[in-house]
Amino acid sequence: DKMKCLIKITDTHFVDGETESSEITLPGSISFYGEDYKIRYRETDEALKDCFVTVSFEDGCRVRVTRSGAFNSEMIMEPGKRYICVYSTPAGNINMGIFTQRLESLMSQGGGLLKFEYSLDVNGGYVSRNILEIEIKQTT
Repeated sequence: DKMKCLIKITDTHFVDGETESSEITLPGSISFYGEDYKIRYRETDEALKDCFVTVSFEDGCRVRVTRSGAFNSEMIMEPGKRYICVYSTPAGNINMGIFTQRLESLMSQGGGLLKFEYSLDVNGGYVSRNILEIEIKQTT
């Protein structure tokens, strides 16, 4: 069952002692598959406006973030593991390492919160520590 929802995304980056945070709320949908679920929304960045993002919570312990459209990418986040992903942008492809420290999912049919904390590196060089929170509110 696919349910319409409002998705609030809070993205916080810690770089060189500085903290940057952004927040956006947009419409999307959530579908449940037993304990797992998929959140889907249209990318809001002007350069990526024809892309869709799917955030899949899998096997109770892993998140797969997939962007499809003109610029495709897939990131896998699993606590204690480092994954390499190719992140496609209008400026070209970037090979990124993602190491997930924490992953927390508190989701039910009415909504909830998915939160993960991870570090990024590019070409083996540390870039930033990040916290991403995705808050879901079911709409009618």
